[in-house]
Amino acid sequence: MSSEQKTIITTKYFAALRDIIGKREEAFEFEGEVNAKKFLDTLVARYGEKVAEFLLDQKGTLRDSLVMLVNGTAVDTSDLASLKLKNGDLVVILPPIGGGL
Repeated sequence: MSSEQKTIITTKYFAALRDIIGKREEAFEFEGEVNAKKFLDTLVARYGEKVAEFLLDQKGTLRDSLVMLVNGTAVDTSDLASLKLKNGDLVVILPPIGGGL
């Protein structure tokens, strides 16, 4: 009989998302494998409608205006279910960065 490995994903919150959640950082523990879709679903389940409205579009996918980083690298969010996360990964969701001349 094999027991599922625990997967711990850390996330840091910035800007408006930090204001909504009220934390700078937190860890999520999952049983077995986890993908980015499951991670987002867990985040929304934990914090509710305000977080859902900020993160998700009408189709329930990450808004195009947001950038997801995994371990400091921007990732393709077009298919979150295929984006596997590993134990120890750091996930950050950033709003668009404005600026210019």
